[in-house]
Amino acid sequence: MHTLMSNQQYYEALASSNIVNKEGLNSVIKPTQYKPVPDEEPNATDVEETLEQIKSNDPDLEDVNLNNIR
Repeated sequence: MHTLMSNQQYYEALASSNIVNKEGLNSVIKPTQYKPVPDEEPNATDVEETLEQIKSNDPDLEDVNLNNIR
């Protein structure tokens, strides 16, 4: 079932136990404005070099980050 209030209005109503949406059925519900999240920098891991270190069981290799490799 579609609700006539946003999630934010619903949770505010639960917290305050007051009627939050007093405008009625014709009220406009605006979306919550979120802060933009900046993109992560590309991962600087050299894949070929890291694979060679893994294959040779290099003791200096402690952690491999495979996220966001370009």
